Amino acid sequence: MGFEYGITNNIMVGVGRSKGSGTPYRSLIDGFAKYRFLQQRKKGMPVSLAVTGSMFYTYMKALPDIYAVAHFPKQEYRFSYSASLNIARKFGDLVSLAIMPTVVHRNYVAADDQNTLFALGGAMRWSITQRLGIMVEYYQVFQDKGMRKTNFNSLGFAVEWLTFGHNFTIYLTNARGFGETQFITNTYENWLKGQFRIGFCIGRKFEFGQ
Repeated sequence: MGFEYGITNNIMVGVGRSKGSGTPYRSLIDGFAKYRFLQQRKKGMPVSLAVTGSMFYTYMKALPDIYAVAHFPKQEYRFSYSASLNIARKFGDLVSLAIMPTVVHRNYVAADDQNTLFALGGAMRWSITQRLGIMVEYYQVFQDKGMRKTNFNSLGFAVEWLTFGHNFTIYLTNARGFGETQFITNTYENWLKGQFRIGFCIGRKFEFGQ
């Protein structure tokens, strides 16, 4: 569940709640702010640039096992953060590309994990027709050698269908979590083994008189 509000054409803020990725975090609340400081134009500016900062907090009950990440011996261990730069360009009316360098920091992790991770995301949208499009998104995580051996990179596909006033989207992804501190750091399913999830979203646009 989430609420997002555009303060201006270039500034957006939002808050949300999610179940988390299950391991090791559940019961998350988050907040974010996004600022677009450059917008692509036909003359002079070839790309759009936006920066996003997010903070996550888990209010799940602490586990009794003192060796578990979710034991949370200190309150600050429940926090995690992310920051990303979105570099996007639209090529005509058919193809849009984006590159998202992202940094994630978690205050408390397991012994075989690392607190701060850098990931490079990439996304593409291809408009097959005016109302039908295909999207793909992938994040490559860079980590120290020998760490995070059970983790996989997040890879997702989506089909988007636009109607008069509605937006229908079907997602296929190997990630469970929604926020950057979840799907970048805690994806354990492998596409090569047929491990993925299906999601469905309906969007509705409302317009009011000026």
